[in-house]
Amino acid sequence: MSEGWTTDDMAYALRSGITPSGDVFGGSMAEVVRYGTGFLSDADLNAMATYLLDNKS
Repeated sequence: MSEGWTTDDMAYALRSGITPSGDVFGGSMAEVVRYGTGFLSDADLNAMATYLLDNKS
């Protein structure tokens, strides 16, 4: 899912539920945004995005 996504893309999607292609999160992920990540600070969203996009094992 994260191929081609930037940290800003991921942070925006976690806040808004809208992906870089304009699609929207659905199902359980929509609830995560509505009741959770939509309320996080920019710093927290950027930290989460960085973690999620870090492909190091």
